[in-house]
Amino acid sequence: MIQNRLLMAWENLKLEEQRLKAMLAFENGHYSIVEICKEFSISRPTFYKWHSRYLDKQIEGLKDLSKALCNPFSLYKKDQIDLAIDCKLKHKKWGPKKILAIRARFLYQANQYFQ
Repeated sequence: MIQNRLLMAWENLKLEEQRLKAMLAFENGHYSIVEICKEFSISRPTFYKWHSRYLDKQIEGLKDLSKALCNPFSLYKKDQIDLAIDCKLKHKKWGPKKILAIRARFLYQANQYFQ
């Protein structure tokens, strides 16, 4: 167990600051990975993920990454998006689930027709 706690319970630190403290404690060599993981209540895979990001980008790598897709338009082609928008404009009460279901049914019927 760590004699001098790295992070006191009453300390309110930003996530990046906590991650930096963990990385610096590891770099100083005073604590093992297991001790750091226990102290910061993280798993070893999480520690290794943080450490890898820290080695790549230093402090910038310790910031939270966006959960949004880098390019949301890569999921659908432009014509598919345009069709969905047209359908929504024609049927204002329809939601995305219904539009996707109808689109899927239409594609299934079209595939059956061309086989």
